[in-house]
Amino acid sequence: MARLPLVVLLLVGLARLTAPSPAAAQALATCEGVSAPAELQRLGAELAQNGAWDSAVICFERLSTLAPDAAGRADALFNQGIALQSLGRHHEARDVFSRWMREHAATADDATRAEAARLFAMESSRVGTLELRLPATPVEVAVRVDGHTAEVTARPLIVEVDPGTHTVIVTAEGYTTFTWDGRTTDGGRESVEVSLVPLPSGGGSVADSPGFWVGMVLLAGAIGGGIALGVFLQDDAQLDARPGLEVIRL
Repeated sequence: MARLPLVVLLLVGLARLTAPSPAAAQALATCEGVSAPAELQRLGAELAQNGAWDSAVICFERLSTLAPDAAGRADALFNQGIALQSLGRHHEARDVFSRWMREHAATADDATRAEAARLFAMESSRVGTLELRLPATPVEVAVRVDGHTAEVTARPLIVEVDPGTHTVIVTAEGYTTFTWDGRTTDGGRESVEVSLVPLPSGGGSVADSPGFWVGMVLLAGAIGGGIALGVFLQDDAQLDARPGLEVIRL
């Protein structure tokens, strides 16, 4: 019977277990600056065993190109997909398993090929999509999803995302900024109606309007005139005080 590679069997099992505490994972070494294939494989397996999947991804990604033989590169790519899956990065995991099937399926044994196809289908089913219904105008808009730029290639714009919370920001010159916060589920599709409201003519603030300053001049003149009139009346009252009259000040 065909057997899965040892490292693959290890990580497939680990992906289904509860990871150790984050503190234990943080105490491990990383693959930063490591280029020797044997060391990358050792560190990758150790990091995976301890639930440090972020660092394990880096190790296996490097090993998938630096391993001296095709079998080693295939195992590393497979394990990179497992690590991404464990992180909930299903979009990236799907793409890695897709690459594995393109590059290594022809030379792999039946069991490994079947497992890769199963994982690819499972990860594909978990990828969600955001359907961003952009207005026809303005034509030039900038779209950012979770802090990353999304190239506007069509309307509506379809963006693949992992399940969870997401933020969409759409900007255009001369328009207000549109922001959307929401969630997507496994394989779910969220439709977002993007509304861009034109800024006031000229795109400036109220203070930039000539009418604003004319009004301010008139208001200042009215206030100054009122103060001068009040002072005049007060002085006149003091000069014209009449005997026998008592002034009550409220």
